[in-house]
Amino acid sequence: MSIKSTLNSPTAEAGFAAKLIARFGDRVSQNKVLAPYFRTGVGGVGECVIEVETVVELIDACQIAQAFHRPYIVVGGGTGSLMSQVGSPGLTVVNRTRQILFTDPTSLVRVESGVSNQALITTTAGRGLGGIEFLSAIPGTVGGAIATNASFQGQSILPYIRTLTVWLPGQEGTVTQIRPSDIVAATGQPISLFKQTPPPVLLSVDLQLSRLYPDEIMRRLRAYRKRIALIADRTVKVGRPFWQELPHDRTLRRELERFRAPGIRPRWSESLLEVSRGSVQPNDYRAFLQSVANWAKGHDLRLDQRLSYLGYWPDDEGKIDA
Repeated sequence: MSIKSTLNSPTAEAGFAAKLIARFGDRVSQNKVLAPYFRTGVGGVGECVIEVETVVELIDACQIAQAFHRPYIVVGGGTGSLMSQVGSPGLTVVNRTRQILFTDPTSLVRVESGVSNQALITTTAGRGLGGIEFLSAIPGTVGGAIATNASFQGQSILPYIRTLTVWLPGQEGTVTQIRPSDIVAATGQPISLFKQTPPPVLLSVDLQLSRLYPDEIMRRLRAYRKRIALIADRTVKVGRPFWQELPHDRTLRRELERFRAPGIRPRWSESLLEVSRGSVQPNDYRAFLQSVANWAKGHDLRLDQRLSYLGYWPDDEGKIDA
């Protein structure tokens, strides 16, 4: 999504930072390098950065940014996003919410958006609840998995969602619940809900899981782990870069295999990319994906990019992707 960058006076910017500090104290960092928050290990500097641990803090941080007409972005595990090497003006909120609530004796679970997929699997398995073992193959947080419709071998978290709790920006700023039909369009992709400007913020999700025997849950986890390729310590998977499956035509596939870039290892057979952590500049990474998309367009194929571009990208005429 894009948020037009705005020019603020030094006084207004000082007031914005002062308000954040009044609420969060020394947890507010100014002009902080954002690379450690992203799986690719690259990214510029954030004007103001705050790590939040509760839903209330998450709402308060975004409300302060909105009150000062400053852009904000919310970062989870940083696996499905690419931060600009210039960085991000306004507020970068790192979502560390981690509460998981059970509604015994039902199998309905409320999960805050900052909970990691691995923590969710481990905690629910201990309660004899399963069905989402495929998340063990998807890095990042529950919120990120929902916003990007992350999937592994055709399985995603979306069918397990009953309701989402979302903060909607506005003059008042309201918290509301929405149903799965409001999240996913007919294509199975997230609709414009999380692409609006300014963006709504996902707070928590209610998931309907299944009661399973512990042995069955462990069997499924072992099966998924066997499918996950082992990769070098300095190489990370950044997930599927495009929504669509890549073409299976042999001629087109051979052309596709010619696309190369330093530090980037395409694994087109799995619709994945591997990146040498910290070695690929965001502009080069984005240009590589754009060249593949342009190639596809020349063959009457449509490849919509799945990766979110965050921060300030000068080539986007002053827009901020979030």
